[in-house]
Amino acid sequence: MVSLPSAGQVPASGRPVLPLPLPDTTADALWAIAAPIHHGEASRFLALGRDAGHWSRLAGLQAQSDDLAALGFAAGPKLATVPTNRPVRALRQALVAHGLSGALWRDLVRHHLADARSLFERLGPQAVLAHLRLASAIGEPLPFNGPAAEWVAQFQIQSGTKPWHLVAARWSLSTALAVKLVREGLQRLEAGTFTAFIEEELLLVAQFNDQLGSGAARARWSTLLRRARHAEATAESERRAENQHWDSGMSTLEFAGMTITALSDGVALWREGLRMHHCVGEYAERCLSDVVRVFHLDAGDGTRGWTLALRADGEGGWEVSDLRGLQNEIPSSALRFFGREWAGAYAQYLPSDPHVLDDESHEICSICGDEHCEQHLAMSTDLDEGILGGIFINADKDLEKYLKDAIAQRLLNGEPAPAIWPSEFASLHKELAKWTYEELFERVEDDWDEGVFTWEIGDAFDDAWLNINGAREVVSWIEDWLMSHHNAYAKRFEISTAPGLSWRGWNVYADDPAALLSEFNAMVHDEIFAAPAKEDA
Repeated sequence: MVSLPSAGQVPASGRPVLPLPLPDTTADALWAIAAPIHHGEASRFLALGRDAGHWSRLAGLQAQSDDLAALGFAAGPKLATVPTNRPVRALRQALVAHGLSGALWRDLVRHHLADARSLFERLGPQAVLAHLRLASAIGEPLPFNGPAAEWVAQFQIQSGTKPWHLVAARWSLSTALAVKLVREGLQRLEAGTFTAFIEEELLLVAQFNDQLGSGAARARWSTLLRRARHAEATAESERRAENQHWDSGMSTLEFAGMTITALSDGVALWREGLRMHHCVGEYAERCLSDVVRVFHLDAGDGTRGWTLALRADGEGGWEVSDLRGLQNEIPSSALRFFGREWAGAYAQYLPSDPHVLDDESHEICSICGDEHCEQHLAMSTDLDEGILGGIFINADKDLEKYLKDAIAQRLLNGEPAPAIWPSEFASLHKELAKWTYEELFERVEDDWDEGVFTWEIGDAFDDAWLNINGAREVVSWIEDWLMSHHNAYAKRFEISTAPGLSWRGWNVYADDPAALLSEFNAMVHDEIFAAPAKEDA
């Protein structure tokens, strides 16, 4: 039986009718094969084909093998543009245009079609293209299964002069350097030393990648590691010369099943930032001013642990300022509860100075000295409510909506967070990716009788966003960006309005708040969210 209704209508099977007559068995097979991309959404499925000719080639591939059809979907629009009407030849030319070599094509069709389809179903079309392109650059097939395949999947294609992004180290790479690292990782897996490679050596070399020299792709790994360690030692010497120390009231202790280590000097703080791959090394000035104390948390579970920053509360105690894992990983609710418990207990080891935040009122402008100055107020934030005043007043709401939509689209498309995203945003994407589509999105019926629907953000997604503190993560990121700017001056405040009820946050002043907002908007829209669109093109 052949499908004859107009394109876009949905037969009883639930999939839309394609823009050319095809047997229902073929159309249903294509619908099932492409499920990892369309997730049951009719419009998304129809968008996978440019025109009737494109769908004809996909149908021709499916007639020979469902595995070939999966590769056809992975090839994307290039399958429709190559100058041949023979489906398999068109697929080969499309994959060659993506970087696949002729030798690897032969190995793929002879031995690994099922493996490639399995990868397509697990990680999506971009993972398939990255795998085949890397294998072609190396000149030999790469594993599709097991720990070796997991290592290969860490390499993602991106646009620009450095076309590869290594997720494990958030490192943009040339093709030559990507090939080198793939080989090194595979060799270390065989040697049984992969854990040391990926958890210690790789992060260190990535941290000092700008000091590896122009011939990094040709150098031995041991040479790159030696250069990185030399750069690390030089940086550590510079830190030690600054002689930054502060009293934490304790060194290491056990608390509620967690080993807590105080980071009480600039070198320890800097090393924590290197090891955890985040920015805590920049907290030294806050620690020296006795506003902040930082700790490393070790649960004894074999992971790298967590970094906890406590902030003076203005009353002799402490409160949680930030809690992050490797590459700014977001903590669980249980860890956040632990952080609050330790903040409450820490004052018995080191009470905070109740006057450390009272150098001057937050209402006194740091620029002109006027009270309640609106001219220089860039932002007024509340710990719970977000941005409440200043020229940045809507920046958090706008960015949050933009970010939620971007993450949702990437989750629906089976795409990872773009390499250019800050690690805080990538962590939000990572946390939400732990939910299933049915848990995050709502099916909106476009035609109830025909079964046509789309996936949309609804209450479930909003609940998950609330569960991972998404709104607060956005505000914290804006706060960090603005407060680190050399033209901005921050003052913390806490106003008690009733017993147990208070407002806590920051006033941030600047010489030219409007210029800062323009700089912020340009950075967000032109560098962070415009780049993924170019990357996907």
